[in-house]
Amino acid sequence: MARLKYQNKKRAGKTYDYARLLVRIDGKEKPINVGASTTKRHKERDRSFKKTVSELEAIKASGEKLDSEMRLKLGKIKESYPSFYERLKSNGLFTQTNRDMTVKELFDLHCQRSHKVDKDRTVRNYRQAQQVFEDYVGSEAKIRTITEGDWEDFLKYCKRDDDSNKSKQDSTIRNYGKRTRSAFAYAVKKGWIVENPIPVPPKAKGTTKSKDKTLIQQEWFDNGNLDHLLSQNHTFEFELLLQIVRWTGCRIAEVLILRWEDVSFDPSDPTISFRSKDTQHNYDRDKMPVRVSPLWDELRPYLEKAKSLNPDEKYVLNNILRLREKPEFEQTNHKGEVIRRGRYETNANSALTKAINRAGLPSKHIGWHSIRDYRINELDRSGCRVSELDEWIGNTDEVRKRHYRTNSVNSTDRETARLRGSESRCTKNSEAVYHIVSKDHAQSDPNQLIQQLSKMGKGRELLEMLEKALKESDPADLEEDAKYSGSNGFRDDSRRMSVSGSCGESAT
Repeated sequence: MARLKYQNKKRAGKTYDYARLLVRIDGKEKPINVGASTTKRHKERDRSFKKTVSELEAIKASGEKLDSEMRLKLGKIKESYPSFYERLKSNGLFTQTNRDMTVKELFDLHCQRSHKVDKDRTVRNYRQAQQVFEDYVGSEAKIRTITEGDWEDFLKYCKRDDDSNKSKQDSTIRNYGKRTRSAFAYAVKKGWIVENPIPVPPKAKGTTKSKDKTLIQQEWFDNGNLDHLLSQNHTFEFELLLQIVRWTGCRIAEVLILRWEDVSFDPSDPTISFRSKDTQHNYDRDKMPVRVSPLWDELRPYLEKAKSLNPDEKYVLNNILRLREKPEFEQTNHKGEVIRRGRYETNANSALTKAINRAGLPSKHIGWHSIRDYRINELDRSGCRVSELDEWIGNTDEVRKRHYRTNSVNSTDRETARLRGSESRCTKNSEAVYHIVSKDHAQSDPNQLIQQLSKMGKGRELLEMLEKALKESDPADLEEDAKYSGSNGFRDDSRRMSVSGSCGESAT
């Protein structure tokens, strides 16, 4: 309960009372000046203020919301005694208590607090995730009323799939949990609630594609659709964009901010350098992480042509996706709200989808990142070392295995393995054929040799080749050869027929 005290003061040689209220706020007694009190009217005012402030103390301690009667009293105080009203306000007496804070107020406050620490896009992503939970429980729901049961119900809602709600991926739900929990953790630290009602999200096993999505993408690339897409008539800059992503496996945002100073045509070591946006709130391009990749021979002619067409350009790409009019990165105001979208944040997915559709190809689940995925697997299968992939692609081996299916098996791999198996079998068959016709069997009866060879696939091929050669040979040459062939030579047509007959029986 507030205490009223008077202090003697002097003004112009005269003594008068100065009223002051001692109010307990958050466990501490604080003085709030009322003013000079020299008349009975002033004394009535002081007692009225004491009663009102005592009621405000009780409301604040209970965590309840100010009712209409109290708001009416405060309105009159604000009108008649604006200075005293501001003192009450600055001490947080009649404002809604933090314990009575709504979910929306908590999320907005948490967003404002994070704005000066995290980059603007991160803050917006957190607020968007929190907004989903806010929409579910209601913006006016009190943070002290939120329970773990509310979160469990929210999870069931996220996984429900019907006309009014599309089921969310586990990774998306984990993001909701992580970002919502961070705001409630802030409330716990401030003492506004006792414990965090949002449980710790389960540890992510790594982002993985669904089996259906993986199969669709594998089939799309196995069918040669990427080569078909690249062969279509595109504007030159869009074709250049496709070629850069296809051969370097870079992220789409990295190529949109690619400058000519990042491309080196040095014959001894041609390279192309990609920069990723820094995670700091205020970033400097020169301090961004840089990844140096080879300037692949397949890509070089396109970049050389682009440079020759526009030798004075700063950026490699300018005339697509409205890039020329955009800054390098998004521009925001003091609240972190986007004023202008940048090159780095440009969404190029719709342009790719339209190009795929124009080529008469299916576009479901095919985006820029799937082309990056394909290139990573291509480099991995070609025998590139882990250290090379780390440098060129920009991910560690562990991350690539989680995200990009490195070392995955497709129809091309199976065909290669099948051919290797066939070559192995052919080698063994060739060795067996060589053994039959080797020196140890040189004196064997030709018909016996033919019978042995006809039992083997490679042997039959050899007999067919001999038969064809005999048919196409000049008889005079054969007679000449017979003089030097010895007892095993094919001296007459009956021997030639033996070869033909054996092959025919074998084939049958």
